[in-house]
Amino acid sequence: MNDIIDKIKESDLIIFGIPNYFDNVTGLFKNFMDRLHPLYKSELTKNKRVIFIFTGGGGEKGTKEEMEKAVHGLIKYLKLNVLKSYSYQALNIHDVENQKEKINKMLEEIKNYGRNL
Repeated sequence: MNDIIDKIKESDLIIFGIPNYFDNVTGLFKNFMDRLHPLYKSELTKNKRVIFIFTGGGGEKGTKEEMEKAVHGLIKYLKLNVLKSYSYQALNIHDVENQKEKINKMLEEIKNYGRNL
C-alpha cells in the first residue's frame, strides 16, 4: 500500500475503475479507500485530478448516481478534484462490445485530459 500511496502522491491524474455491486463499491475497493486514510488531513491529495469509471449491471444513470454517493467521502476528505465520471453497463457478455464507440470516446477524452496537464 505504501507503493500505491507514493504513486498517488506523484500522480497528476488518477483514474479509478470501480465495479458496482448492489449500488456500492466492492469490498476490495472499500478496503482500498480505508487504507488511504493516512492521506486524510495531509493535504498531499488536495486538488489531485481524478476520473472515475463505474461499471454495473444496472442502468448507467443509476450506477453513476449510486457510485458517486459511494465515493463521496473519499473525494471530500482527500480533497480530490473530480474531472469526470463515466458509467457503463456491464452485466452481459456483449455489453462492452456493444459500447465500443462510447468507450473509445471516453478513452479519447481521458487522453486529452492527460495531454492538457
